[in-house]
Amino acid sequence: LSTQDIKNIEEFIKTNSFGFFEGKKCSCLVGASGSFETFYELAHQCPFPSKMNPQEIELSIFNKELNSIIHSTQKERDENEFIVPIRKKMAPIAAVKTRWIIDKLNVERIFVSPLSLKEGALLTTKDF
Repeated sequence: LSTQDIKNIEEFIKTNSFGFFEGKKCSCLVGASGSFETFYELAHQCPFPSKMNPQEIELSIFNKELNSIIHSTQKERDENEFIVPIRKKMAPIAAVKTRWIIDKLNVERIFVSPLSLKEGALLTTKDF
C-alpha cells in the first residue's frame, strides 16, 4: 500500500464510523480469529495454538507485524506460509484498519481469541 492508500483507508474508517470512536478508550482489544490468528502466527512464526484460550500478543510485537504486513508486497505475502490463501490479498487492509482502531482507542493489550464472531461473543461494558 502506498502512503496515500493508507491515508484513504484511514479517512474512510474515520468518516464511516460517524464519530463512534471519539472520546472512547479501551485498554484491551480482543481479536476474533481470522486476521488476528494470522497476525499471531506472523508474530510468533508458528501456527495459532488450537487450545480454546485467548492468546496475548505484546503490543509492540503486534504493531511491528501490522506495519510489516501493511508495507509488504503481494509476492511477499504469497510466499509467506503463515498467511492463509484467503487472507493474502486483503491482509494489508485488515492491518491498516486494526492499527487505526488500536491507535484511536489507545489500546494497551491485545488478545487473540480462537473463536470467531459466528460462534458468539459476550460483551459487558458500562457504556452500553
